[in-house]
Amino acid sequence: MLACRWLQLVWRRPEVSLPPPIRPVLIPATTEHPRGWKGDVLRQAWQVYGGRYPGVVVLDGDVAIEPDSVLAMDLAIRSAPEDVWTAPVRAWASPIRDHYAWDLGDAPQVVRDAIAGIAALAPDALWDGQRLTLRPRAVGSWVHRVREPGGIRWGRPDDKSVDLWGLGCTYLPNRLLERVDRIRAWDAVEYPIDDLVLSLVAQAQPPIPAHLVPECRVLHMHWTADTLADLLLQEATVHAG
Repeated sequence: MLACRWLQLVWRRPEVSLPPPIRPVLIPATTEHPRGWKGDVLRQAWQVYGGRYPGVVVLDGDVAIEPDSVLAMDLAIRSAPEDVWTAPVRAWASPIRDHYAWDLGDAPQVVRDAIAGIAALAPDALWDGQRLTLRPRAVGSWVHRVREPGGIRWGRPDDKSVDLWGLGCTYLPNRLLERVDRIRAWDAVEYPIDDLVLSLVAQAQPPIPAHLVPECRVLHMHWTADTLADLLLQEATVHAG
């Protein structure tokens, strides 16, 4: 028996169907949340499973995971069930020409304060107190990020501790979900900033440690012809330099 409940969060039919004990959970779109309110789904999962498990593992609907990786994540969770655990996942769906920008004016103050601190250290982030903009990242970058003296860098697959993490395959302990509920941050946990908000809430005092599980192999299956074109351009630029 696994240490906690595993949930695959999907907007429609999963792009990758995973076998039990991983359960697909639909993220319904609403008028207020046209891209789906992941925070409400996580809140309901916490209310249902929080009394029986130390937390939940969430996976995106476009990832694949091997069975021994499930066991690797489970072993890590058992070693420290009150911490965040995340698998190294590469992002293929974001062409290098894209920018990301989010209006966070309604986010809780603790999240806004954390964003200001992160943006001051991340050379690819711009924060004006209302809107967060991230410059393009390299195709195939590891999703997690690590704080170092002088700045924040994109992750590597052998990192131990992480500061910002995605939700490709991540364990969320009850104490993190309880904190989200306490500061009423569920509304801010919405695609595409859901992972960012949860990472920042985890960093609030006292911080909840987050660790990488290198042995947990997860494949991000969401990529297109544009991804290949951008990857070729990126490789050509590297070799030309």
